[in-house]
Amino acid sequence: MKLVAAEKMDDQDKIILEKQHSSPLESSSPLSATSDSSSRKSLNLSDFSTASFPSFIQFPSSLTQLQHVHIQIPLGNGLIDDKLYSSGLFHGVIITDFLETISKKSGEYFFVVLLDEENEIFLGNSKLFFIVSMGNEDYYQKELIITSDRKCLKIKGSTEEFEDIDKLISTLQEDEIKYFKRKIMKHPLRRFSWIYHSLIPDIQQSLGDFTTVAYCDTIPYFKGQVVFHRMNASIESAKKLYNEVKVLSKINHTNIIKFYGFSAFQEIALLTEYCEGGSLHSMIYKNEEYSKNLPEFNRLRLLFQLSEALIYLKSRAIIHRKIEPKTILLTVNLDVKLSNFSCAGIHTVDMVKSKSQSKSIFHKFRWSRYKKEELAEMEFPMTNLPESILEKILKESPYISPETAVNHVFSCQSDLWQFAMTMYELYSQKQPFHFSAGPMYQLHNLICTVSTWKNLPRGTNLGLQEIFKKCTVRFGSDRMKIENVKEKLHDLLIHLNESRV
Repeated sequence: MKLVAAEKMDDQDKIILEKQHSSPLESSSPLSATSDSSSRKSLNLSDFSTASFPSFIQFPSSLTQLQHVHIQIPLGNGLIDDKLYSSGLFHGVIITDFLETISKKSGEYFFVVLLDEENEIFLGNSKLFFIVSMGNEDYYQKELIITSDRKCLKIKGSTEEFEDIDKLISTLQEDEIKYFKRKIMKHPLRRFSWIYHSLIPDIQQSLGDFTTVAYCDTIPYFKGQVVFHRMNASIESAKKLYNEVKVLSKINHTNIIKFYGFSAFQEIALLTEYCEGGSLHSMIYKNEEYSKNLPEFNRLRLLFQLSEALIYLKSRAIIHRKIEPKTILLTVNLDVKLSNFSCAGIHTVDMVKSKSQSKSIFHKFRWSRYKKEELAEMEFPMTNLPESILEKILKESPYISPETAVNHVFSCQSDLWQFAMTMYELYSQKQPFHFSAGPMYQLHNLICTVSTWKNLPRGTNLGLQEIFKKCTVRFGSDRMKIENVKEKLHDLLIHLNESRV
Protein backbone atom coordinates (compact mmCIF):
# COMPACT_ATOMS: atom_id res chain seq x y z
CA MET A 1 0.00 0.00 0.00
CA LYS A 2 1.37 3.37 -1.04
CA LEU A 3 1.31 5.82 1.85
CA VAL A 4 1.79 9.56 1.85
CA ALA A 5 4.53 11.26 3.84
CA ALA A 6 3.16 12.27 7.21
CA GLU A 7 4.06 15.66 8.61
CA LYS A 8 5.14 15.79 12.22
CA MET A 9 2.30 16.98 14.41
CA ASP A 10 2.15 18.53 17.85
CA ASP A 11 0.74 16.40 20.64
CA GLN A 12 -2.28 18.71 20.76
CA ASP A 13 -3.29 17.96 17.17
CA LYS A 14 -6.24 15.62 17.19
CA ILE A 15 -8.17 13.68 14.66
CA ILE A 16 -11.63 12.36 15.29
CA LEU A 17 -12.21 8.78 14.29
CA GLU A 18 -14.96 6.26 14.76
CA LYS A 19 -14.92 3.97 17.79
CA GLN A 20 -14.82 0.21 17.91
CA HIS A 21 -15.82 -2.13 20.70
CA SER A 22 -13.92 -5.39 20.23
CA SER A 23 -11.40 -5.70 23.01
CA PRO A 24 -8.02 -7.33 22.42
CA LEU A 25 -8.03 -11.09 22.84
CA GLU A 26 -5.83 -12.98 25.22
CA SER A 27 -3.64 -15.84 24.01
CA SER A 28 -4.41 -19.12 25.69
CA SER A 29 -1.48 -21.08 24.27
CA PRO A 30 2.20 -20.70 25.18
CA LEU A 31 2.99 -20.72 21.46
CA SER A 32 0.06 -18.81 20.07
CA ALA A 33 -3.68 -18.97 20.11
CA THR A 34 -6.36 -19.07 17.48
CA SER A 35 -8.93 -16.60 18.69
CA ASP A 36 -12.18 -15.46 17.20
CA SER A 37 -14.81 -13.04 18.29
CA SER A 38 -18.38 -12.69 17.21
CA SER A 39 -17.95 -8.98 17.80
CA ARG A 40 -16.13 -7.82 14.69
CA LYS A 41 -14.20 -4.59 14.33
CA SER A 42 -15.98 -1.39 13.40
CA LEU A 43 -15.98 -0.25 9.80
CA ASN A 44 -16.06 3.24 8.39
CA LEU A 45 -15.90 3.33 4.59
CA SER A 46 -15.68 6.09 1.99
CA ASP A 47 -16.53 5.93 -1.67
CA PHE A 48 -13.75 6.67 -4.12
CA SER A 49 -15.84 6.85 -7.28
CA THR A 50 -16.85 10.09 -9.01
CA ALA A 51 -20.45 9.89 -7.79
CA SER A 52 -22.19 12.81 -6.11
CA PHE A 53 -21.60 12.61 -2.36
CA PRO A 54 -23.86 13.64 0.52
CA SER A 55 -22.51 16.93 1.86
CA PHE A 56 -21.88 15.56 5.35
CA ILE A 57 -19.10 13.29 4.03
CA GLN A 58 -15.79 15.15 4.02
CA PHE A 59 -12.70 14.37 1.93
CA PRO A 60 -9.18 15.83 1.86
CA SER A 61 -8.79 18.47 -0.84
CA SER A 62 -6.13 16.37 -2.60
CA LEU A 63 -8.58 13.50 -3.16
CA THR A 64 -11.35 15.87 -4.21
CA GLN A 65 -9.14 17.59 -6.78
CA LEU A 66 -7.79 14.31 -8.09
CA GLN A 67 -11.16 12.77 -8.81
CA HIS A 68 -13.14 15.95 -9.56
CA VAL A 69 -15.70 15.00 -6.94
CA HIS A 70 -18.45 17.57 -6.50
CA ILE A 71 -19.00 18.19 -2.80
CA GLN A 72 -22.44 19.73 -2.23
CA ILE A 73 -22.82 23.05 -0.44
CA PRO A 74 -23.32 22.91 3.34
CA LEU A 75 -26.89 22.22 4.43
CA GLY A 76 -28.71 25.10 6.05
CA ASN A 77 -25.73 27.42 5.59
CA GLY A 78 -23.56 24.95 7.47
CA LEU A 79 -25.78 24.55 10.53
CA ILE A 80 -26.70 20.91 9.92
CA ASP A 81 -23.21 19.82 8.94
CA ASP A 82 -21.45 21.78 11.65
CA LYS A 83 -23.75 20.53 14.38
CA LEU A 84 -23.44 16.96 13.11
CA TYR A 85 -19.65 17.04 13.34
CA SER A 86 -19.34 19.07 16.52
CA SER A 87 -21.71 16.70 18.31
CA GLY A 88 -19.31 13.85 17.64
CA LEU A 89 -22.32 11.60 17.02
CA PHE A 90 -21.61 10.94 13.33
CA HIS A 91 -19.73 7.64 13.03
CA GLY A 92 -19.14 7.84 9.30
CA VAL A 93 -20.03 5.41 6.55
CA ILE A 94 -20.42 1.72 7.36
CA ILE A 95 -21.71 -1.45 5.73
CA THR A 96 -25.05 -2.47 7.22
CA ASP A 97 -23.69 -5.86 8.30
CA PHE A 98 -21.20 -4.15 10.64
CA LEU A 99 -23.70 -1.95 12.45
CA GLU A 100 -23.52 -4.33 15.42
CA THR A 101 -19.85 -3.48 15.93
CA ILE A 102 -20.56 0.13 16.88
CA SER A 103 -22.88 -0.46 19.81
CA LYS A 104 -24.47 -3.27 21.79
CA LYS A 105 -25.52 -1.18 24.80
CA SER A 106 -29.22 -0.42 25.12
CA GLY A 107 -30.12 3.25 24.82
CA GLU A 108 -27.06 4.46 22.89
CA TYR A 109 -27.85 6.64 19.87
CA PHE A 110 -25.73 8.00 17.01
CA PHE A 111 -25.68 8.88 13.29
CA VAL A 112 -24.26 6.83 10.40
CA VAL A 113 -24.52 6.46 6.66
CA LEU A 114 -25.58 2.87 6.00
CA LEU A 115 -24.62 0.99 2.85
CA ASP A 116 -26.14 -2.26 1.68
CA GLU A 117 -23.62 -5.05 1.03
CA GLU A 118 -24.51 -5.08 -2.68
CA ASN A 119 -24.05 -1.31 -3.11
CA GLU A 120 -21.34 -0.76 -0.53
CA ILE A 121 -19.01 1.26 -2.73
CA PHE A 122 -21.57 3.68 -4.20
CA LEU A 123 -22.69 6.59 -2.05
CA GLY A 124 -24.77 8.50 -4.58
CA ASN A 125 -28.08 7.34 -3.08
CA SER A 126 -26.92 6.94 0.52
CA LYS A 127 -29.00 8.33 3.36
CA LEU A 128 -28.13 9.55 6.81
CA PHE A 129 -29.57 7.28 9.52
CA PHE A 130 -30.31 7.96 13.17
CA ILE A 131 -29.67 4.74 15.12
CA VAL A 132 -30.89 3.81 18.59
CA SER A 133 -29.53 0.58 20.07
CA MET A 134 -31.95 -1.73 21.85
CA GLY A 135 -29.10 -3.90 23.13
CA ASN A 136 -27.57 -7.07 21.69
CA GLU A 137 -27.92 -6.70 17.90
CA ASP A 138 -31.33 -5.01 17.65
CA TYR A 139 -31.75 -1.38 16.59
CA TYR A 140 -34.31 1.24 15.79
CA GLN A 141 -33.25 2.82 12.51
CA LYS A 142 -34.68 6.15 11.42
CA GLU A 143 -33.82 7.26 7.91
CA LEU A 144 -33.21 10.99 7.66
CA ILE A 145 -33.90 12.59 4.30
CA ILE A 146 -32.18 15.75 3.10
CA THR A 147 -34.91 17.85 1.46
CA SER A 148 -34.68 18.93 -2.15
CA ASP A 149 -33.94 22.54 -1.28
CA ARG A 150 -30.94 21.22 0.70
CA LYS A 151 -31.67 23.47 3.67
CA CYS A 152 -33.03 21.05 6.23
CA LEU A 153 -33.57 17.46 7.37
CA LYS A 154 -36.74 15.50 7.84
CA ILE A 155 -37.59 12.02 9.06
CA LYS A 156 -38.80 9.64 6.39
CA GLY A 157 -42.58 9.40 6.56
CA SER A 158 -42.91 12.70 8.41
CA THR A 159 -43.59 16.19 7.10
CA GLU A 160 -41.78 17.94 9.96
CA GLU A 161 -38.51 19.63 8.97
CA PHE A 162 -35.45 20.40 11.12
CA GLU A 163 -32.89 23.13 10.58
CA ASP A 164 -30.14 21.43 12.56
CA ILE A 165 -29.19 18.21 14.32
CA ASP A 166 -29.91 19.51 17.84
CA LYS A 167 -33.54 20.25 17.02
CA LEU A 168 -33.93 16.85 15.40
CA ILE A 169 -32.56 15.06 18.48
CA SER A 170 -34.74 17.14 20.82
CA THR A 171 -37.85 16.22 18.85
CA LEU A 172 -36.97 12.52 18.87
CA GLN A 173 -36.42 12.64 22.63
CA GLU A 174 -39.73 14.40 23.24
CA ASP A 175 -41.67 11.95 21.07
CA GLU A 176 -39.81 8.68 21.77
CA ILE A 177 -43.05 6.72 22.12
CA LYS A 178 -44.16 7.93 18.70
CA TYR A 179 -40.90 7.11 16.94
CA PHE A 180 -39.51 4.16 18.93
CA LYS A 181 -42.57 2.81 20.78
CA ARG A 182 -40.76 3.17 24.12
CA LYS A 183 -38.50 5.47 26.13
CA ILE A 184 -35.05 4.34 25.06
CA MET A 185 -32.75 7.27 24.11
CA LYS A 186 -30.31 7.37 27.05
CA HIS A 187 -26.68 7.75 25.96
CA PRO A 188 -25.30 9.82 23.05
CA LEU A 189 -22.57 7.64 21.54
CA ARG A 190 -19.63 9.83 20.51
CA ARG A 191 -16.52 9.08 18.50
CA PHE A 192 -13.25 8.95 20.39
CA SER A 193 -10.17 11.12 19.79
CA TRP A 194 -6.77 9.88 18.62
CA ILE A 195 -3.81 12.08 19.47
CA TYR A 196 -0.72 12.23 17.24
CA HIS A 197 2.31 11.07 19.19
CA SER A 198 5.37 11.15 16.90
CA LEU A 199 6.96 9.80 13.75
CA ILE A 200 9.16 6.77 14.29
CA PRO A 201 11.50 5.85 11.37
CA ASP A 202 11.60 2.12 12.21
CA ILE A 203 7.86 1.90 11.97
CA GLN A 204 7.87 3.77 8.68
CA GLN A 205 10.31 1.25 7.29
CA SER A 206 8.47 -1.83 8.51
CA LEU A 207 4.87 -0.85 7.78
CA GLY A 208 5.17 1.03 4.53
CA ASP A 209 6.50 4.21 2.97
CA PHE A 210 5.32 6.59 5.71
CA THR A 211 3.19 6.10 8.79
CA THR A 212 2.40 7.94 11.99
CA VAL A 213 2.40 6.42 15.46
CA ALA A 214 -0.54 7.76 17.43
CA TYR A 215 -1.33 7.56 21.12
CA CYS A 216 -4.89 6.77 22.18
CA ASP A 217 -5.87 7.88 25.67
CA THR A 218 -9.65 7.95 25.56
CA ILE A 219 -10.95 4.42 24.98
CA PRO A 220 -11.70 2.87 28.40
CA TYR A 221 -10.27 -0.59 27.74
CA PHE A 222 -7.35 0.50 25.58
CA LYS A 223 -4.55 2.95 26.25
CA GLY A 224 -1.45 2.83 24.12
CA GLN A 225 0.05 3.35 20.70
CA VAL A 226 -1.55 2.60 17.37
CA VAL A 227 -0.29 3.01 13.82
CA PHE A 228 -1.93 5.59 11.59
CA HIS A 229 -1.47 4.53 7.93
CA ARG A 230 -2.01 7.64 5.82
CA MET A 231 -3.23 6.89 2.30
CA ASN A 232 -1.94 8.23 -0.98
CA ALA A 233 -4.76 9.99 -2.81
CA SER A 234 -4.85 7.80 -5.92
CA ILE A 235 -7.68 5.63 -7.17
CA GLU A 236 -5.58 2.45 -7.01
CA SER A 237 -4.41 3.12 -3.45
CA ALA A 238 -7.93 4.01 -2.39
CA LYS A 239 -9.32 0.73 -3.70
CA LYS A 240 -6.56 -1.25 -1.99
CA LEU A 241 -7.20 0.47 1.32
CA TYR A 242 -10.95 -0.01 0.96
CA ASN A 243 -10.33 -3.70 0.32
CA GLU A 244 -8.07 -3.96 3.38
CA VAL A 245 -10.68 -2.35 5.62
CA LYS A 246 -13.35 -4.72 4.35
CA VAL A 247 -11.23 -7.82 5.05
CA LEU A 248 -9.80 -6.68 8.39
CA SER A 249 -13.30 -5.92 9.64
CA LYS A 250 -14.18 -9.59 9.33
CA ILE A 251 -11.26 -11.08 11.27
CA ASN A 252 -9.88 -11.16 14.79
CA HIS A 253 -6.92 -13.39 15.65
CA THR A 254 -3.96 -13.24 18.00
CA ASN A 255 -1.45 -13.47 15.15
CA ILE A 256 -3.15 -11.01 12.80
CA ILE A 257 -2.74 -7.25 13.13
CA LYS A 258 -5.63 -5.72 15.03
CA PHE A 259 -7.82 -3.27 13.15
CA TYR A 260 -8.89 -0.23 15.21
CA GLY A 261 -10.63 1.98 12.69
CA PHE A 262 -10.76 3.87 9.43
CA SER A 263 -10.70 7.64 9.15
CA ALA A 264 -12.72 9.44 6.51
CA PHE A 265 -12.81 12.80 8.25
CA GLN A 266 -9.65 14.92 8.24
CA GLU A 267 -7.51 12.14 6.75
CA ILE A 268 -8.09 9.02 4.68
CA ALA A 269 -6.23 6.47 6.79
CA LEU A 270 -6.23 3.08 8.45
CA LEU A 271 -5.54 2.55 12.15
CA THR A 272 -4.01 -0.69 13.37
CA GLU A 273 -2.14 -2.22 16.25
CA TYR A 274 1.43 -0.96 16.83
CA CYS A 275 4.13 -3.66 16.64
CA GLU A 276 7.31 -2.48 18.35
CA GLY A 277 9.43 -5.24 16.83
CA GLY A 278 9.06 -3.98 13.27
CA SER A 279 8.81 -6.43 10.37
CA LEU A 280 10.41 -9.81 9.84
CA HIS A 281 12.10 -8.30 6.78
CA SER A 282 13.67 -5.62 8.96
CA MET A 283 14.86 -8.22 11.46
CA ILE A 284 16.46 -10.35 8.73
CA TYR A 285 18.29 -7.57 6.88
CA LYS A 286 18.73 -4.67 9.30
CA ASN A 287 19.67 -6.90 12.21
CA GLU A 288 21.50 -9.51 10.15
CA GLU A 289 23.80 -10.65 12.95
CA TYR A 290 20.85 -10.96 15.31
CA SER A 291 18.76 -12.96 12.83
CA LYS A 292 21.67 -15.31 12.06
CA ASN A 293 22.04 -16.08 15.75
CA LEU A 294 18.31 -16.29 16.41
CA PRO A 295 17.68 -19.49 18.39
CA GLU A 296 16.09 -22.32 16.42
CA PHE A 297 13.18 -22.42 18.86
CA ASN A 298 12.34 -18.78 18.05
CA ARG A 299 12.44 -19.42 14.30
CA LEU A 300 10.14 -22.42 14.62
CA ARG A 301 7.84 -20.44 16.89
CA LEU A 302 7.56 -17.66 14.29
CA LEU A 303 6.63 -20.18 11.59
CA PHE A 304 4.20 -21.94 13.92
CA GLN A 305 2.37 -18.70 14.72
CA LEU A 306 2.26 -17.77 11.03
CA SER A 307 0.73 -21.17 10.26
CA GLU A 308 -1.95 -20.51 12.89
CA ALA A 309 -2.82 -17.20 11.22
CA LEU A 310 -3.10 -18.92 7.83
CA ILE A 311 -5.33 -21.67 9.24
CA TYR A 312 -7.60 -18.99 10.68
CA LEU A 313 -7.80 -17.19 7.32
CA LYS A 314 -8.50 -20.47 5.54
CA SER A 315 -11.39 -21.18 7.93
CA ARG A 316 -12.96 -17.94 6.67
CA ALA A 317 -12.08 -18.48 2.99
CA ILE A 318 -9.78 -15.44 3.09
CA ILE A 319 -6.71 -15.49 0.83
CA HIS A 320 -3.93 -13.08 1.83
CA ARG A 321 -1.94 -13.15 -1.44
CA LYS A 322 1.09 -11.31 -0.02
CA ILE A 323 2.69 -13.56 2.60
CA GLU A 324 6.27 -12.32 2.82
CA PRO A 325 8.66 -10.96 5.49
CA LYS A 326 7.57 -7.36 4.84
CA THR A 327 3.96 -8.13 5.77
CA ILE A 328 4.85 -10.13 8.89
CA LEU A 329 5.19 -7.79 11.87
CA LEU A 330 6.66 -8.67 15.26
CA THR A 331 6.00 -7.62 18.83
CA VAL A 332 8.81 -7.06 21.32
CA ASN A 333 8.30 -10.71 22.36
CA LEU A 334 8.70 -11.85 18.72
CA ASP A 335 5.03 -12.76 18.39
CA VAL A 336 3.82 -12.76 14.79
CA LYS A 337 1.26 -10.22 13.56
CA LEU A 338 0.32 -10.77 9.92
CA SER A 339 -0.48 -7.44 8.24
CA ASN A 340 -1.17 -5.73 4.89
CA PHE A 341 -4.44 -7.18 3.61
CA SER A 342 -4.63 -4.65 0.78
CA CYS A 343 -4.54 -7.40 -1.86
CA ALA A 344 -6.50 -10.02 0.09
CA GLY A 345 -9.64 -11.66 -1.24
CA ILE A 346 -12.57 -13.65 0.12
CA HIS A 347 -13.69 -16.74 -1.80
CA THR A 348 -17.46 -17.13 -1.97
CA VAL A 349 -20.04 -19.54 -3.36
CA ASP A 350 -20.97 -16.91 -5.94
CA MET A 351 -17.45 -17.20 -7.36
CA VAL A 352 -18.01 -20.94 -7.80
CA LYS A 353 -21.35 -20.30 -9.49
CA SER A 354 -19.87 -17.78 -11.92
CA LYS A 355 -17.02 -20.17 -12.73
CA SER A 356 -19.36 -23.10 -13.42
CA GLN A 357 -21.56 -23.19 -16.51
CA SER A 358 -23.83 -25.87 -15.07
CA LYS A 359 -27.36 -24.98 -13.92
CA SER A 360 -28.33 -28.47 -12.78
CA ILE A 361 -30.11 -29.01 -9.47
CA PHE A 362 -27.23 -31.24 -8.33
CA HIS A 363 -24.68 -28.45 -8.68
CA LYS A 364 -26.95 -25.92 -6.98
CA PHE A 365 -27.30 -28.33 -4.06
CA ARG A 366 -23.52 -28.89 -3.99
CA TRP A 367 -22.83 -25.15 -3.99
CA SER A 368 -24.97 -24.66 -0.89
CA ARG A 369 -22.93 -27.27 1.00
CA TYR A 370 -19.45 -25.87 0.39
CA LYS A 371 -17.45 -25.25 3.54
CA LYS A 372 -15.23 -22.20 3.91
CA GLU A 373 -12.11 -24.38 3.86
CA GLU A 374 -13.20 -25.92 0.55
CA LEU A 375 -13.76 -22.50 -0.97
CA ALA A 376 -10.33 -21.38 0.23
CA GLU A 377 -8.67 -24.30 -1.58
CA MET A 378 -10.29 -23.38 -4.91
CA GLU A 379 -8.28 -21.28 -7.35
CA PHE A 380 -9.80 -17.98 -8.42
CA PRO A 381 -8.41 -14.88 -10.15
CA MET A 382 -8.09 -11.52 -8.38
CA THR A 383 -11.40 -9.96 -9.38
CA ASN A 384 -11.86 -7.61 -6.42
CA LEU A 385 -9.03 -5.25 -7.38
CA PRO A 386 -7.86 -3.45 -10.55
CA GLU A 387 -5.85 -5.37 -13.14
CA SER A 388 -2.93 -2.99 -12.59
CA ILE A 389 -2.45 -4.33 -9.05
CA LEU A 390 -2.23 -7.92 -10.31
CA GLU A 391 0.25 -6.87 -12.99
CA LYS A 392 2.43 -5.23 -10.36
CA ILE A 393 2.40 -8.38 -8.21
CA LEU A 394 3.30 -10.59 -11.19
CA LYS A 395 6.10 -8.26 -12.25
CA GLU A 396 7.71 -7.55 -8.88
CA SER A 397 7.01 -10.35 -6.41
CA PRO A 398 9.41 -13.33 -6.14
CA TYR A 399 7.01 -14.96 -3.66
CA ILE A 400 4.16 -15.84 -6.02
CA SER A 401 3.22 -19.48 -6.64
CA PRO A 402 3.42 -21.26 -10.01
CA GLU A 403 -0.38 -21.12 -10.49
CA THR A 404 -0.31 -17.37 -9.86
CA ALA A 405 2.61 -16.85 -12.24
CA VAL A 406 1.07 -18.94 -15.02
CA ASN A 407 -2.71 -18.72 -14.60
CA HIS A 408 -3.04 -15.59 -12.41
CA VAL A 409 -5.09 -17.43 -9.78
CA PHE A 410 -4.86 -17.59 -5.98
CA SER A 411 -5.94 -19.94 -3.19
CA CYS A 412 -4.92 -20.87 0.33
CA GLN A 413 -2.39 -23.18 -1.33
CA SER A 414 -0.74 -20.20 -3.03
CA ASP A 415 -0.54 -18.61 0.43
CA LEU A 416 1.12 -21.83 1.57
CA TRP A 417 3.71 -21.47 -1.21
CA GLN A 418 4.47 -17.95 0.00
CA PHE A 419 4.76 -19.34 3.53
CA ALA A 420 7.48 -21.69 2.22
CA MET A 421 9.30 -18.83 0.47
CA THR A 422 9.20 -16.88 3.74
CA MET A 423 10.65 -19.91 5.52
CA TYR A 424 13.48 -19.97 2.97
CA GLU A 425 14.24 -16.28 3.54
CA LEU A 426 14.17 -16.67 7.32
CA TYR A 427 16.79 -19.43 7.21
CA SER A 428 18.97 -18.22 4.33
CA GLN A 429 18.84 -14.43 4.90
CA LYS A 430 18.32 -14.17 1.14
CA GLN A 431 15.25 -13.27 -0.88
CA PRO A 432 13.91 -16.08 -3.08
CA PHE A 433 15.46 -15.85 -6.56
CA HIS A 434 17.71 -12.99 -5.46
CA PHE A 435 20.10 -14.01 -8.24
CA SER A 436 17.51 -13.54 -11.00
CA ALA A 437 17.85 -10.24 -12.86
CA GLY A 438 16.35 -11.33 -16.16
CA PRO A 439 12.91 -10.70 -17.66
CA MET A 440 9.70 -11.70 -15.88
CA TYR A 441 9.21 -14.94 -17.83
CA GLN A 442 12.60 -16.22 -16.60
CA LEU A 443 11.59 -15.62 -12.99
CA HIS A 444 8.30 -17.41 -13.59
CA ASN A 445 10.15 -20.37 -15.10
CA LEU A 446 12.34 -20.56 -11.99
CA ILE A 447 9.25 -20.41 -9.78
CA CYS A 448 7.60 -23.29 -11.63
CA THR A 449 10.65 -25.54 -11.19
CA VAL A 450 11.51 -24.76 -7.56
CA SER A 451 10.76 -28.27 -6.30
CA THR A 452 13.44 -29.74 -8.60
CA TRP A 453 16.39 -27.69 -7.38
CA LYS A 454 15.73 -25.37 -4.42
CA ASN A 455 16.40 -26.43 -0.83
CA LEU A 456 16.75 -24.80 2.56
CA PRO A 457 20.38 -24.08 3.59
CA ARG A 458 22.59 -26.97 4.68
CA GLY A 459 22.27 -27.86 8.32
CA THR A 460 18.59 -26.89 8.49
CA ASN A 461 16.42 -29.28 10.48
CA LEU A 462 15.41 -32.29 8.34
CA GLY A 463 11.80 -31.90 9.42
CA LEU A 464 11.78 -28.36 8.04
CA GLN A 465 13.43 -29.54 4.84
CA GLU A 466 10.55 -31.99 4.40
CA ILE A 467 7.94 -29.28 5.03
CA PHE A 468 9.62 -26.96 2.51
CA LYS A 469 9.71 -29.66 -0.17
CA LYS A 470 6.05 -30.56 0.32
CA CYS A 471 4.98 -26.90 0.27
CA THR A 472 6.76 -26.12 -3.01
CA VAL A 473 5.25 -28.83 -5.19
CA ARG A 474 4.31 -27.51 -8.65
CA PHE A 475 0.53 -27.86 -8.32
CA GLY A 476 -1.38 -26.45 -5.37
CA SER A 477 -3.65 -29.48 -4.97
CA ASP A 478 -0.58 -31.69 -4.43
CA ARG A 479 0.96 -29.51 -1.74
CA MET A 480 0.92 -30.18 1.96
CA LYS A 481 -2.06 -28.69 3.83
CA ILE A 482 -1.40 -25.83 6.23
CA GLU A 483 -3.02 -27.83 9.04
CA ASN A 484 -0.40 -30.55 8.56
CA VAL A 485 2.35 -27.93 8.48
CA LYS A 486 1.21 -26.66 11.85
CA GLU A 487 1.22 -30.19 13.30
CA LYS A 488 4.75 -30.83 12.03
CA LEU A 489 6.00 -27.51 13.41
CA HIS A 490 4.33 -28.23 16.75
CA ASP A 491 6.11 -31.60 16.96
CA LEU A 492 9.44 -29.97 16.10
CA LEU A 493 8.90 -27.35 18.80
CA ILE A 494 8.03 -29.97 21.41
CA HIS A 495 11.04 -32.09 20.48
CA LEU A 496 13.39 -29.08 20.51
CA ASN A 497 12.01 -27.87 23.83
CA GLU A 498 12.51 -31.29 25.41
CA SER A 499 16.08 -31.51 24.12
CA ARG A 500 16.88 -28.13 25.71
CA VAL A 501 15.79 -29.26 29.18
